[in-house]
Amino acid sequence: MFRLQQRGWPDCVARINEAALEQAVIDTLQCAESLLKVVKQCKDTQLAEIIRRGAKSLERVTVGGGNHPEYELDLIGAGDTFLELATDIETLLSDLLPGKEVALNVLRQEEALSNMMNKMNLAP
Repeated sequence: MFRLQQRGWPDCVARINEAALEQAVIDTLQCAESLLKVVKQCKDTQLAEIIRRGAKSLERVTVGGGNHPEYELDLIGAGDTFLELATDIETLLSDLLPGKEVALNVLRQEEALSNMMNKMNLAP
């Protein structure tokens, strides 16, 4: 979309393309606002902090037009922000995985020991 915006477009599709860009701005702002509302209700966790940073970055790439209610969207910045948000969440999840695997391993070992103890007989 950015390349198309840079090259320009014929007048016959200008209104359609500009409407799509305006809708992208509105959707991006709504996404950022929704994320910030959800994060306010959450405890301070790593995920909440990642989402908070991503939402604030989305607000920054949506530039207001001074005193006018018109906004512009930095398409490259928005793309980079969404990519960074996805990467940060993926990193968080991959960091949590080893801990979850260890917990599951411990649980399996406890279950195996419990089963062995159930089979034990104290009689001579």
